[in-house]
Amino acid sequence: MTKNLPRNPDSVSAVMLPPYHTAGYNTLFESLVMGTKYILITNFTMQKMLQAIQDYKVNILEIYNF
Repeated sequence: MTKNLPRNPDSVSAVMLPPYHTAGYNTLFESLVMGTKYILITNFTMQKMLQAIQDYKVNILEIYNF
């Protein structure tokens, strides 16, 4: 997780997990509490992830290894 990572309102998180997954809830609520933007990448592909990083200036990637 990114609990120790300092955040500011200009931060943008990209998440590949569905919001109904526990880890998806965690990142959604963390973004709400920290006041950051939250980009959800559905039907993940490398192209979509790279496009989101470019379009939204993503600086935090939420990646989970299960």
